Amino acid sequence: MTNCMGGLREERQSSGTAGQLPSEMATPQ
Repeated sequence: MTNCMGGLREERQSSGTAGQLPSEMATPQ
């Protein structure tokens, strides 16, 4: 899970959509 989260987190931050991070985190599984 940490691996997947890290990849998503970096990708989202790169796009500047950190605000969506929590939204996806609550609905990943």
